[in-house]
Amino acid sequence: GIMTSRLLVDKIEGKATSGIVQMPAGHIIQVVETSNTTSYVTTSTSITASGLTVSLTPKFQNSKFIVTLNGGSMEFHTGASHNIQAHMYRQIASGGYSDIGKMYHQTYGATFGHSQNGMIIDSPNTTSTIYYQPYYKSSNGNGVYLNGNTCYITLQVMEVAV
Repeated sequence: GIMTSRLLVDKIEGKATSGIVQMPAGHIIQVVETSNTTSYVTTSTSITASGLTVSLTPKFQNSKFIVTLNGGSMEFHTGASHNIQAHMYRQIASGGYSDIGKMYHQTYGATFGHSQNGMIIDSPNTTSTIYYQPYYKSSNGNGVYLNGNTCYITLQVMEVAV
């Protein structure tokens, strides 16, 4: 016949460090997010911190992080024929923020607003606290919004075992 095994436990705890158990590759280790209805707007033509941040302390040195920026009315413009660029920035511990990649770049011929979604995979190779924050800019000084019209905007980070 076929043998089956069953293990019944209430809690799995790390032998060396409580709360840290090596999971098989691909498993989600932790999820953190910030979600609100704040309107983030700038007229700056220099890349500018949005103020929308999320932080987490990695459980493992070699983890990958799936960073997503979703929702919001992110392309709402106050003038025609210009664009918004949004990049994801990362800070490790008390170091400065650095650009880890462009999330999106949109151009419109008229005032316009719609939901925007971006994702980036990050491998920072650290167990120090990581902070993520979108930075953004206007191409010509007209106002651009990461979130106009008080929609929900969510910045989420998932730590994934490798």
